[in-house]
Amino acid sequence: MQGTATTSDDRAPARVDGTSRSTRVTVPESTLGHYDIRSEARGAHWVAWICRAGDRKPVDGVVLVGETQQEAEQNARRWAERLQRDPALLRG
Repeated sequence: MQGTATTSDDRAPARVDGTSRSTRVTVPESTLGHYDIRSEARGAHWVAWICRAGDRKPVDGVVLVGETQQEAEQNARRWAERLQRDPALLRG
């Protein structure tokens, strides 16, 4: 998806055509609590992270990598589920 995506440092990576590519996936609250999953292409791979609703920055600065968008988002979903089960994993 093309759009005006943000990253943890509020910059979207530029593609060859000068646009950025990013997605935001909102998952049901029952699954991930108050987290959103965001993802974007970075070079030859994808990164995904979870953020609190209304925030753009990754929770605890954790960014997960995948070969595909789906893989990166699945990694982020698993991380969010772990945080739901054990909030002690959060640093702050």
